Amino acid sequence: MHAPVESTDERVASMDIGKILKNGWELFVRDIGPLIVGALIAGVLSVLSLLILAGPLFGGLYLMIVRRIREGRPAEFGDVFACFDRFGTLFLAFWGGGLLILLGLALLVVPGLLLITIWVYMFPLVVDKGLSVGEAMSRSKEMVMKGGFWMHFAALLVVCVLTIVASIVTSGVGNLLTVPFFIAFVVAMYFVALGEGDLVDAAGGTVVPVPAGSAAPVGGLTAPASPSPPSAAAVPVPGAAVPSAADVAAPSDTTAAAPEPAAVSPVHTDSPAVDEHGHLEAHCTQCGATMDASSEFCSICAAEVSGGHGAEFVPPSISKGTGLPGTKGEDSAED
Repeated sequence: MHAPVESTDERVASMDIGKILKNGWELFVRDIGPLIVGALIAGVLSVLSLLILAGPLFGGLYLMIVRRIREGRPAEFGDVFACFDRFGTLFLAFWGGGLLILLGLALLVVPGLLLITIWVYMFPLVVDKGLSVGEAMSRSKEMVMKGGFWMHFAALLVVCVLTIVASIVTSGVGNLLTVPFFIAFVVAMYFVALGEGDLVDAAGGTVVPVPAGSAAPVGGLTAPASPSPPSAAAVPVPGAAVPSAADVAAPSDTTAAAPEPAAVSPVHTDSPAVDEHGHLEAHCTQCGATMDASSEFCSICAAEVSGGHGAEFVPPSISKGTGLPGTKGEDSAED
């Protein structure tokens, strides 16, 4: 089942004869060698076969340009024989449509011109869509009417006048150029009527502007969009810690609190203090008063502890030979 051909207002507006002429010429020039040789082969073999092979041979010329647009495939000399698998359909298209057109031209001319216009897409539809002759005739008429009958008529009239003038000036030799150019023009107009004019622009070598970040059309000549420079946050700093995948995937919404400063422990020392004269100082173990380091108690506490002996009392914790030299307590004990 074939997809219906849809029409839009933009498609009708895009039927620009000047642009289609330009596109047809670009397509012709890109494969000028194979197209000229193919036209020569098709013309000679058609005459030798009494036009029996004309349908499939000229169908091969249409296929050369259709493949260039659809697939970006350069034409080859052997492509002129590529449509022999559809020999019957193209034979009927050439003889059926061709005889009716010739009959119309021979009788009143105008009917023949009208038939040429409404069936202009018959060969491209058979080659590109694989339609039968009846389906191709019907679909071609529908496309022409939706795209603008008089626009198509004017376009074909301009091309026919150009080819006739070129043929007269070159004594018929120019047909090797005008025939493939006419086919390229019809195929270009066919794709425009389908709403696929961008493919024709790309195949012809026309640069198509593409929005930033999007891909270029198939067969186009546009340069790929340049990547945007990385942000400063994305540039890794040497020596910096690399965040884990979990941290990147689920960033925390809360700000980490700064660690509280550790409490400063007081510095303790077991060494006794020294006064301004260089004497050691100590504290009474009973009342805490400052005194000479040679005694364990001050004079008051010593008198209380010794039962009235006063500071000369040496407590049991300070025995001979263990006290500091030169103290009063030691001298009293020795005496």
